[in-house]
Amino acid sequence: MAVQRALAAAGHYEGEIDGIPGSGDCRAIADWQASMDAPATGYLVPGQVRTLVSIAPPPVAAPAPSAPAFA
Repeated sequence: MAVQRALAAAGHYEGEIDGIPGSGDCRAIADWQASMDAPATGYLVPGQVRTLVSIAPPPVAAPAPSAPAFA
């Protein structure tokens, strides 16, 4: 999910941040690669993964469940 978060933060990914690779991820990766003057393959090499993970914003915390109301 860090890769999706980083791609979204960089303006290349608009899909759901779910950690499931799909066609939107490949397009976003290719767009990001092109913006980095790298071959736009849509597939990440290890150094690109490290770069994206290092710039990924932290995950958004899920809201805490609300306590039941007592009468």
